[in-house]
Amino acid sequence: MSQLVIALAGRRVDADGTDEPRFPLASVPAVKERLRKAPKDTNARALVCAAACGADLIALDVAGELGIRRRVVLPTSKEAFRSSSVVDRPGGWGELFDRVMAEVEAQGDLVIQELGTGDEAYRAGNRAILDVAQQTMDDGGEAWIVWNGKPRGEQDITLHFADEAWARRLPLREILTLPRSSGAQPDYEKTCFVAMPFGLKPKDERRDRQVDFDAIYSTIIAPAIERVELPEGGRLRAYRTDRDPAAALIDDDMFKGLEYSRFMFCDLTGHNINVGLDLGVRFRSSFSGTVVFRQPGTNVPFDIAQVKVMDYDPITPATARETITNSLRESLQQNRVDSPVRRALAHQRSEAVDALLRDAENALRNWDPAEARAKYSAAIKLGGDDATIWLRLATLEKDAGHWDEAADAARQRSVGSASIRRSSMSPGYPKETLGASIARLLSCDSATAR
Repeated sequence: MSQLVIALAGRRVDADGTDEPRFPLASVPAVKERLRKAPKDTNARALVCAAACGADLIALDVAGELGIRRRVVLPTSKEAFRSSSVVDRPGGWGELFDRVMAEVEAQGDLVIQELGTGDEAYRAGNRAILDVAQQTMDDGGEAWIVWNGKPRGEQDITLHFADEAWARRLPLREILTLPRSSGAQPDYEKTCFVAMPFGLKPKDERRDRQVDFDAIYSTIIAPAIERVELPEGGRLRAYRTDRDPAAALIDDDMFKGLEYSRFMFCDLTGHNINVGLDLGVRFRSSFSGTVVFRQPGTNVPFDIAQVKVMDYDPITPATARETITNSLRESLQQNRVDSPVRRALAHQRSEAVDALLRDAENALRNWDPAEARAKYSAAIKLGGDDATIWLRLATLEKDAGHWDEAADAARQRSVGSASIRRSSMSPGYPKETLGASIARLLSCDSATAR
């Protein structure tokens, strides 16, 4: 097995009183254990990073225990860095910093670059870490980010490190400082369900190299989705069932997400069979709101070759995020039918539905409401997503004085298809359920009618 060089960056331990936890001090033991296990999996021979409190110093401490060579790259002098990035946070990191610096300096593995302070200096520090690591990557290397799985925005320094690693074609792996969870129940009208491989998987069946799809999700896909503004206010939220803290049966949450989510993002990279299943379920249940992506070089299966499949390339992460965001915005604005399954079924059944509706109208002209009801019911079985058929049936039942049947039609359709509910949230469409529309049409309740 090749011995890898690891370039690492990540979160510092949270300051006292932090509003949004990113690396709580209480998480240090768990993160240390994750960092202790990961180098063994990769057969790491060297670690290159800075020495800030939190991810850096924990990784350096673990690497020392495991006998892995350590190279430390500081953006300023030891004394200035210790003051600004080590002892200013809780946890008593100064002693560990001093010990690690002494050990590393004795081995000739301390690199000091006078880059100053501030965000631009930290970005330069990221590049310096990657430069030093790549100089020693004879057998290959990886970049690791130790963070909470979510950037603070496009200017996030850890995200910048990830972007630099992607651009250099380095495999990126993430290690989380918080439990793998989204922290909130899904609001499906603001949710984009993400179907993609989880964890370390081959990019395709011809390659042995593992790709960390969780890192791709955290650094590219989720940030791109969550930049999309919704017309009714707020932004889209990326949702993966494996990150839902409330998930009991993951299949239940998966099918609910596929059925009810306003959007679905599908990544075909890796030809993962579970992703294919998810896409098929979504295409059967929803007329619109599905975008399909792949990384370059991924073959599109024949059965979905007619679907528009767009490329995103981690090597250009900012462009990849922009492409995904723009695709979702366009889908939101146009709300076009993008399901080949729904399109094919709608086309196939339209003539049969039209024939049944004509028969129903003829039956009404012949004063045969029972026959008309039978034809409408048959048409609903073929075209149940057509709201006008339900409205005609409800009106017929009302005119015949069949208030229970009319009310039952309203109740049944009030929990109608997710695609119609999503359409009702589109700009300019009344925000009410179809059941409410039928109830207004009936204009009085059954007790009063009797």
